[in-house]
Amino acid sequence: MHRLFVDGGWDRRPGEVVVGGEEGAHAVQVKRLRAGEVVEVLDGCGCVGHGQVVEVSRGGRDSRVRVRVGRVEVVERFGPVVHVCSAVPKGDRAGQLIDQLSQVGAATWSALTTDHGIAEGGGHKLERLTRIAREGSKQCGRAWGLTIGGAMTVAEALVAPAGVRVLVGEAGGGPAGGVVLGAGDEVRILIGPEGGWSARERELMGGVEMVRAGPHVMRIETAAVACVVALLNAGRV
Repeated sequence: MHRLFVDGGWDRRPGEVVVGGEEGAHAVQVKRLRAGEVVEVLDGCGCVGHGQVVEVSRGGRDSRVRVRVGRVEVVERFGPVVHVCSAVPKGDRAGQLIDQLSQVGAATWSALTTDHGIAEGGGHKLERLTRIAREGSKQCGRAWGLTIGGAMTVAEALVAPAGVRVLVGEAGGGPAGGVVLGAGDEVRILIGPEGGWSARERELMGGVEMVRAGPHVMRIETAAVACVVALLNAGRV
């Protein structure tokens, strides 16, 4: 099953949807979609359109796919909603982090600026991570995509919006799977750098609940994914 992502402009009703831009070019040149193929159209915000390709226009970067959507399904977000703020792994591991978070069901990811972390990124890298998140969503059929947010300091990440519970990843904390969460709850998990939290950051975290993903020290991307899986399944067994 091929899945196409639509950036806005879709009224979420049965009818024709034109997919262009980078997504359209990828569908035509890489996926080699043809008229008659059955596809799903995603908007990343809970809407899934089930339809069929009726026309493929080849034009390099201006390639487009026209889809006739016959049925529209609105899917509720899977809960609890887990937001991840983590230090950025080096090199290609950042992409692996986003791909895996997208597949396991994290709601959002934001880069966490820490005292012992190495700042990486910028606009170009965030664009790349957004593309990876989108591809991960299409691969696993997520109706609600992983959203890439702006960078935050530890102090900023510790102050969450009302109703969002804050947890900190720490080897000495309690098991993340033991956290009691309901399907309608939201939680933000902070994952630090491989150099650990600084004394200043630990002071800021005074009183915040600490959780661990497992019995061993993990790399950033492993710890983040393991914590998300544990939190999404907390209280479900």
